[in-house]
Amino acid sequence: MLTRVSKTLPGWYSGRTLHIHVKIRTVGTNGRPYEFTSQLYFTPEFGAAYLRTAPYRRKGPADTTNNRDSIYRNGGSQMLLRPLQAGNGYTHRAAQARPCE
Repeated sequence: MLTRVSKTLPGWYSGRTLHIHVKIRTVGTNGRPYEFTSQLYFTPEFGAAYLRTAPYRRKGPADTTNNRDSIYRNGGSQMLLRPLQAGNGYTHRAAQARPCE
C-alpha cells in the first residue's frame, strides 16, 4: 500500500524537537474502527539542513534535540523519518504495517 502525504514542513517551538502530528483512521478486518495518533520525527541532520532554508532560517536552529525531547525519549525513535531529496520535495519509505484485527 502506498500513501502519499503532502505536508509543509513545520518550524520549531521551544522545548520540543522537530516533529509533525499524524492521525490515522481506518477500519479493521473485523469491521471495527481504529484510530492511531502519534508524532513523526526527523533525523538531526535533516532537521538542521532544512532549518537553514527559507523561511525557517530566520528563527535559527531548534533549541531542543531528539535526545533532549521528553516525548521522543519515550519511543520516538520508532517514528523517526529519514527523508530523501526528491525533486523539489522529499520522500520517505516506511515498512508496511500489518492490518488491524
